[in-house]
Amino acid sequence: MDHDIFNTPFSVEPQMVNRPNPGYKANSLGEEPIPATIPMWRVQTIGDIDKPEQDYDLFGLVSRPGGFLDSPDTEIMSSGVNTKGIDAVALARHGNFFHWGFGASPTYLTDDAKLVFLNAIHYIAKFDDWTVVARKAGGVILRDKLAGEIRALEAGVSDEDVEKVSRYFSEAAWAKMDKSPAKVAQYLRENSPYFYPVGRYEISVDEELKALGLPNATKDLLWKVISAFRKTSNPAMALPILERYTEMKFDTFEEWVHWIFPRRGRLFFSESAGYKWLVNTQVPRRTGIGDTTPPGGAKAPPPSPATPVGPPPPIDPRPTPSMRTPLVWTISAVKSVGNKQELTVEVQLLKGWHTYDRVPEGSPYTPLELDLQLADGVTLIGEWKRPDSHESAESKGLFEWTGTIQFKATVELDPSKVNDVLLNCDLSYQVCDVQSCRPPTTESNSVFVGTLPK
Repeated sequence: MDHDIFNTPFSVEPQMVNRPNPGYKANSLGEEPIPATIPMWRVQTIGDIDKPEQDYDLFGLVSRPGGFLDSPDTEIMSSGVNTKGIDAVALARHGNFFHWGFGASPTYLTDDAKLVFLNAIHYIAKFDDWTVVARKAGGVILRDKLAGEIRALEAGVSDEDVEKVSRYFSEAAWAKMDKSPAKVAQYLRENSPYFYPVGRYEISVDEELKALGLPNATKDLLWKVISAFRKTSNPAMALPILERYTEMKFDTFEEWVHWIFPRRGRLFFSESAGYKWLVNTQVPRRTGIGDTTPPGGAKAPPPSPATPVGPPPPIDPRPTPSMRTPLVWTISAVKSVGNKQELTVEVQLLKGWHTYDRVPEGSPYTPLELDLQLADGVTLIGEWKRPDSHESAESKGLFEWTGTIQFKATVELDPSKVNDVLLNCDLSYQVCDVQSCRPPTTESNSVFVGTLPK
């Protein structure tokens, strides 16, 4: 009960009572037997599990726990009585969404639960500037599920139970296997680190990664794949592997190098998202490099620090705006005079969308801001040069940008302190079209200054 939702702004001490086990035999992993009685906290005044004859239409909602926590923007506070299992998720956060799984309206909550409900609203409001980083993919078999199958096979099962495992594999792959329970369990255990989804509830062994000895959840996997193929006669052989485990697609090995390198510290592996390496884009608004604790006390991964690096990659291929991301942006650097270099932030907006330059006092809109985190030995000369904007036809004093715009700035390097360095830049903005506005957000990107690519 140490979480904020039980303590802030209202201090709550839920009264726990021992209730009969409603039918749970083990947790979702099949690892821990569940006792006959379980400590529980009453949340609702209606919907008693001991009185099934009650005539009411009240259902809550839980999420299965498998893979819920493999994204850096999630946390679980509590389970609740349900039909899926004792560790199913009833109270949780995902990005800026709070999952309150109990079905009763506040009128029918207990006094303690009403306070926790208010605390939950207070808590999730602090994540208003966050977005969801990873989304659950359908039809994905998680390794926790396979671990349960392995334990069952090793405990001794019937041939019929063995056949159930066949649904995870293609007919051709299953036909090659020894069907004895021990052999199937051995196959699953040996190959589990290399399984990846090839269809809905179907998996296969990644023979390429297995040959390299790199399980797909290996820390810094993408860069290790790059390193393995970089000096070979055909580095393009790495492309299918990199595409398999990301949501990106590039035509050349070099483009992959340039995309992966500056993001290495922010990549994370998510089984529930489809066995993908994703970029943690979640940085709380106006949070500096030295302050990585977002509202609510949850830990967020730090922004990419300004760290000296080796020969830098060129600029990323320019992204394209879409309805999902109406605004996209890149940052680049070119050598100027002496030790100076010119930075360019290019912003592209989807047709029909705009972002704000200046807003009147008291306006609900958020203007665009740039925050460049400088390293020791790097100085910003002057201010960012902002492009011209136009006044909104509907609101006096509200100035907007549309289309493609560029922001310019100059930095100077002290060669006695730094040669090559990676700088982090935050872009805070809000986008709107004629019908709606998206919540304000902050995104981070990185740029190399110093020895630039030819």
